[in-house]
Amino acid sequence: MVIQGGSDVNFLVHQAYCKQKNLDLSWYKRWQSVIINHRDTQQISATFIEDWKADLLTQSKMVFYRTLKRDFAEEQYLSLTSWASRVFIARLRSSSHDLRIERGRYTKDSLKPSTRSCRFCCDIDNIEGLEALPFAECPYLETEEHCLTECPAYHPARAILTDNLKSLLMLKEYGAIMQSEHVKEFGLFLTKCFRIRNPKQQ
Repeated sequence: MVIQGGSDVNFLVHQAYCKQKNLDLSWYKRWQSVIINHRDTQQISATFIEDWKADLLTQSKMVFYRTLKRDFAEEQYLSLTSWASRVFIARLRSSSHDLRIERGRYTKDSLKPSTRSCRFCCDIDNIEGLEALPFAECPYLETEEHCLTECPAYHPARAILTDNLKSLLMLKEYGAIMQSEHVKEFGLFLTKCFRIRNPKQQ
């Protein structure tokens, strides 16, 4: 559907905005006052960036995102020609991936370490047995960093990376990767990691 004076994308953005407005969420109240009081687009943009930086520092779900995103600017990966690379980088950045550190949050036993343990490094039966012990912790959570730098299951994919990208990964310089010429190779690496976890979806 195309509405007069706009595109499909603009129509969807408008619909999403209207839905959020009807819910009367706190962010909408905040921005309604900003827009009313500041007609200057530069002032509105500056206020938005300030809010974005504040959320970046205070929201626990953005811990890994902070290692990837340094500045409020368009990211290089958005220009990659590979659809899969763009998708898997975006999923990693937004924690909308299939790693158990995230998926485990939405299980009925979300507090159990076994729901977030690495599918390759941990024996689920042993982990479930450890859960009965006081102060027990899962030795290998399936986190973004574990996948990128530690888990041996992804070693074949890591082994063929260029030396520079390997070094940046081992140093956990994810932000530097996102701003470098290695972002294309990084996207291909994430695609391979997904296929290792999901061989039936190839």
